[in-house]
Amino acid sequence: MRATPYAILLLLLSICASAQQASLAKDIIQKIQQISNDSVRMDSMYHYLNGIADSRPKEVVDNGKTLLQDAESHSYQRGIANANLVIGEGYEYMSDYAQSLRYYLRAMVIYKERNIPDLQIVATLGVSRVYEVTNDMPNEKKYVEEAVAICEEYKDNRRVRRLQPGVLDYMATIYKKENRLDTSIKLYNEAVALARKDGDSNEVMNSLCNLATALKSNNKFDESLAIYSHVLSLIDSAKENYAFAIITDDMSILFYQMGDLKRSEQYALKSLASAQKTKNLDVYKDVYETLGKIYQKGKRYPEMLEYYAKLSDVKDTIFDREKLQQVTEWQTKFDTEAKDKEIQDQEKQLAYNRKINISLVVCSVLFLLLGIIIYRNYKMQKVSNALLSKEKKRSEDLLLNILPAEVADELKDKGAADAKYFDNVTVLFTDFVNFTQASERMSPQQLINELHYCFRAFDDIIDKYNIEKIKTIGDSYLAVSGLPVRDPRHAENITRAALEINKFVTNRRQQMGDGTFEVRIGIHSGSVVAGIVGVKKFSYDIWGDTVNTAARMEQNSEAGKINISETTYELVKDSFTCTYRGEIEAKNKGLMKMYFVS
Repeated sequence: MRATPYAILLLLLSICASAQQASLAKDIIQKIQQISNDSVRMDSMYHYLNGIADSRPKEVVDNGKTLLQDAESHSYQRGIANANLVIGEGYEYMSDYAQSLRYYLRAMVIYKERNIPDLQIVATLGVSRVYEVTNDMPNEKKYVEEAVAICEEYKDNRRVRRLQPGVLDYMATIYKKENRLDTSIKLYNEAVALARKDGDSNEVMNSLCNLATALKSNNKFDESLAIYSHVLSLIDSAKENYAFAIITDDMSILFYQMGDLKRSEQYALKSLASAQKTKNLDVYKDVYETLGKIYQKGKRYPEMLEYYAKLSDVKDTIFDREKLQQVTEWQTKFDTEAKDKEIQDQEKQLAYNRKINISLVVCSVLFLLLGIIIYRNYKMQKVSNALLSKEKKRSEDLLLNILPAEVADELKDKGAADAKYFDNVTVLFTDFVNFTQASERMSPQQLINELHYCFRAFDDIIDKYNIEKIKTIGDSYLAVSGLPVRDPRHAENITRAALEINKFVTNRRQQMGDGTFEVRIGIHSGSVVAGIVGVKKFSYDIWGDTVNTAARMEQNSEAGKINISETTYELVKDSFTCTYRGEIEAKNKGLMKMYFVS
């Protein structure tokens, strides 16, 4: 019932060669299903699905379940394990981590029973990745250590040796998260040596970049720079634009940490040039953030404002693309229906007004023409003035709903509002945990209603403490204390608001269960630039490294927790109970001291 990998490969190559480009996937699946040899058919389907898991995950899940039924009906244990593996991969790329974990664990157990160590490692690392994205560090480490143990036990197995550099690289990353940098650096070096021995150039590059990052975190800047420079020399910048952009951005961050702003800017601009060729939004985001930090530290505020504005735009685009496309469509439909109703009411009112005007004209003909005209003009003027006053108040109320009162007044007086620098503010970020999974459980209207209910409660809470709401981005909420009116108690006020928000969400969760969300909160204090962005649909926004750091605090928080930076801790430690979490790796920030506040 078994077929050799070589036979399977030849079969797949012949299938791919005969398929037409317009319907390649459909043709491949149909041809695979026509194979009469059971093991060849099932192994071929596995290899095909494994190759497209990252690009077409739903197709992989659907066809993987068909493959699973086929393998179970023939009691083909390897095929059952393979099907569970690709289904787990598909669910992982779809961000359905509960289902992904379930299938990865099944595959791992069968591979262990059947003594297939290389695929047991693949499934085990899949389990680790799921625990990583769900912030379960103990289990993530446990399964990576299990993969390391399998590599050691089967070190003479050729397929296992090919996987060993990647496993060591992952283990080194775990140690880096634990701030065991010397051990992390040692393992990264071992991973590089093994990858070079096997001739795996991609893994060599990956491990070298991770090694350089670990050295940078350990303040070994010269060694880190030497490795980055070596990696850069291995890249053809004309062909590998994505890799070149990532590495030059990392080098820019390194020079920034070394205090060399000139070289930091040079490499950031090189990264930006390559990013413009890739059109990759994530690369744009990282480079814009780096340039914004460089210009802020160099006090080049016009350039800083330019790149932080670009960063804000690309972040919004990424949210739209990855996380909130459906919610945006539902919200648009919701808003459109409300707008349509408002337009219908206005049309009814206009029709009614036309009837009144006609009646007045008829009356003017029947009675004293001149007196009626004068009276009508007087009434119309009075109504017009009232309407103008009403519309003016509506416009002013709308403006105040978008902008702080001081900024709105400046905009009305001057026709524009200047960007301003605030050196002492505190920024709050909130994000709903597992929002995507919640959106799958709830109808569009239920989801929008629940978001509206929660954000309205957040608005009421921050109003109590004179905090300025900046915006919501999908299921995230951004607010700042200490502007536009300076407030010496900005950190204390926003911390009290965060505690109330967390209490509200906890109570709501107890009432609604899976009908609502869990919240994760991050807070950081520092300086920002605030101003109006755009001409059409303009909004009041804030920029600066303080905003980015607050976002990092939120990303490194936990459900039901409020994570604050060391800067904020120094401002509030006498007023609140704070629990030190240690130094935690934050993206593009290195190790940062963090605290939970309660």
